[in-house]
Amino acid sequence: MPLPKPKDDESKSEFLDRCMADPAMVEEFDDAGQRYAVCLNQWKGKGESMVTANIERRCLPGVEVRIDADKPPIIAGYAAVFGKLSEDLGGFREIIEPGAFADVLKAAPDVRALVNHDPNQRLGRTKAGTLRLREDPEGLRVEIDPPDTEVGRDAVQGIKRGDLDGMSFSFRVRDDRWEKRDGADLRIVTRFERLYDVGPVTFPAYRDTSVAVRSHDAWRAAQEPPAPAGPAADVLDRQLRLAEAE
Repeated sequence: MPLPKPKDDESKSEFLDRCMADPAMVEEFDDAGQRYAVCLNQWKGKGESMVTANIERRCLPGVEVRIDADKPPIIAGYAAVFGKLSEDLGGFREIIEPGAFADVLKAAPDVRALVNHDPNQRLGRTKAGTLRLREDPEGLRVEIDPPDTEVGRDAVQGIKRGDLDGMSFSFRVRDDRWEKRDGADLRIVTRFERLYDVGPVTFPAYRDTSVAVRSHDAWRAAQEPPAPAGPAADVLDRQLRLAEAE
């Protein structure tokens, strides 16, 4: 979805009023505080939305179309599984603990079902009852009632043909922890804060791990012992003490 952009002759308040009232923005960001953050960031001219700055994506191979007699097709699969070690995500691996989705699902989030995370290719929505998410012992189960539209029909055929062979989801993590396991760095996700969208994807190997990489870097930095104080540090320390005494 293209975001509104400030006009040359538009004041800040005028742009924010227009952005907040934009029909596409209202539909995409129904939370007013979230919508305001996006609009404000557009005014500031930053390249990345405040809302999307901490969004991550993961994908799993495996999505299916279930067709019962005399009933519309259902797109189903798992967006995440519990207790399964991920592939190498750039110097670390990741695992999701059982129950990690419990809190976010309890809050009844308004999640979209999209093809390839494209907001222009909508397949369903939890708010409309056409997307159902549930946490079971295996992971996050997804069921989508695709619309009888070109997008919906193309998605169903794409899954049947194998063109769309993965299930992906966009999310924000609330709680995680890091540890060493078998000599490797491991991120353990214990709670999700927000789910944004789920759906079938063309490239199930795709992932966006920039947020996790930053968290990993911070954790590794905290594990490193402080550098020993050398002669230069001693000199600086004496200079600081003399300055404080003056």
